[in-house]
Formats: sequence, structure tokens, C-alpha cells
Amino acid sequence: MRELHTLRGDEVDESKYAVVTGASGFLGRHLVTTLESLGYSVITMGVGECSPERGHLRVRSLADVALHQALLNSLPRLPGLIFHLAGTMLEECMNEVNVVWAETLLEAARRLPDQPTVMLVGSAAEYGPQHDNPQSRFGAWVTEETRGAPVSAYGRSKLAQTEVGLNAARWQPVVVCRPFNILGRGMPKHLAMGNFVRQALALPPVDSGKERRIRTGDLTAVRDFIAVDACAEYMVRLARDTRALGQVINLCTGFGTSMSDLVATLIEQLEPPVVLESAASAYGKPDVVIGATDKLRRFDIYPERCDVARCVKDMLYLQ
Repeated sequence: MRELHTLRGDEVDESKYAVVTGASGFLGRHLVTTLESLGYSVITMGVGECSPERGHLRVRSLADVALHQALLNSLPRLPGLIFHLAGTMLEECMNEVNVVWAETLLEAARRLPDQPTVMLVGSAAEYGPQHDNPQSRFGAWVTEETRGAPVSAYGRSKLAQTEVGLNAARWQPVVVCRPFNILGRGMPKHLAMGNFVRQALALPPVDSGKERRIRTGDLTAVRDFIAVDACAEYMVRLARDTRALGQVINLCTGFGTSMSDLVATLIEQLEPPVVLESAASAYGKPDVVIGATDKLRRFDIYPERCDVARCVKDMLYLQ
């Protein structure tokens, strides 16, 4: 793991808890590790069973505000921070999980005697593809003011969650962050790079005589990749910074890497031969989505270009 930025002593209140939903997910697991390394007591919250490593608040109804309030009040101390990472890509329950749950949690937090800061975690999918954005194609960044035009149900649900958060921010402390393309250990296989790594790990031995092939989709897209440990660190720092309240903030690096270069980096780590079979582009121009870092810099966060090779090695060898 990269070296964590050390928060000032007055920025960490070890007498309060941080509550994390979606703690069993890719980013959630890294966020919990980051919080605990900085001295926070972490309580997880969700519909699953209790975590054996730490306290857990079991949610049985995502829309029950009173239940959420009771769960938060059951803690020995009220949480100072709530990170809402929970989400789903299943369309049949997407609105309930990605939108209603955020509404419920925000209202429960608002009713507490000492309101915690709630960070809602959105997605770069809220911006939608940038094929027809000439500024993006020629290197301009996607800013927080770029109009949201999601094409996926997931992106639309996350944009709705952002709107819920910004509405609530009028009367309670809320921060909305939008991670771009996260890379690192434990990346799930339903994401493109996670799928490529899964294929790499399943390649037959070189001396087996069997074909060693990795199949991908279109690799012409350019994405802004951010290491998962850096993303988690930035989230904690923004949640502790009162200047970030009421704002949407991109979690990105400002640098683009093509999917073809990313896959080439993966193949470089493997014993040859490896055959790459990629699908042809469905568009006449690449989809370039690179995030603006201007807002991050306002909060004294200066992201570096993602060390793609290091992330790929972590994904291959530290699963």
C-alpha cells in the first residue's frame, strides 16, 4: 500500500466512530483499512451478516428512517463520519439501493443530536460517454460542472443519488465524491480490468500446449485511472474538510491512459506467449474521459498519475 498522508492531530477525533456502508465491496474494504490505519473505530452497516472483525449494524429495511436512526443511536458514541458506498448494478433493485437508501440514511443522520458528515460516493458514470464532446477528445478535462448525461441505468441512479445528497446538503453536512476508474487489489471481475486479470490468472501453463488467449472489448477508450488506496485516502481527507461540504468532487488524477496501454501493461507481467483478442470499436472516435483535479487541489490534494504497473502487479499477485 502507498504511504498514507498523515492527518493533523486536530483533524482526527478518535472518540467518534466512522460508519461505512458497502464495506465488503472493492473500495469499501480499502476505505475501512485506511480509516483504521488513521485511528478510527469503524462500524460497518448493511443488509449482510455481522462482520467478525468489527461492529456491524444490520439493516433490514432500506427505506425505514426510524430503523436507521435507532441503529446509529445504538452505538456507544455517535459517528462523526458516515461513508455511504453501498450500491448495486442489478436494475431490479437499483432505485431502492442506490437512491432510496441514500435518502433514508441522510434523513436518519439529520435527526441525530450531533449531525455527522455524510459522504455519498457517486461515479464517473454520472457524466456519461464523451464520444461527442470535442473538448474531451482533444484533452480537456471533465469537470464537476460538466452536464450529467448517463446512458446506463447505474449512471442514472448514481446521478439521482447525487441530487438527493445536494438537496440534503442545504441543511446538513454532506459531501459527494465521484471516483473515476479505480484500480487495485481485489478489483471485481464484473469490471473490465478485473475481468482481464481473471482471464490472465486462468491462463493454462506455457508448457501445456494450450492456447493462452485474453479476450477484451474495444480498447480504444481513454480513462482516468486512480489507485484504490489513493482514492480511499482522498475520501477520508475530504470528509474531514469542512470546505468540501455541499460540493461534488471528482476523485481522479487528471491523466489519461488508453485501455490498450493498460492491457499491454498486464500482458507484460505474464509469461509469453499470450494472444490478445480485442473487439473492434463501435464508434468512429475514442471515448476519452479524464477528470479535472481543480477542486481536489483546492483542498490541498495533489494527485499523481496512477502507477498502473504497480496496480496491475497488486491485482495479479496480491489477490
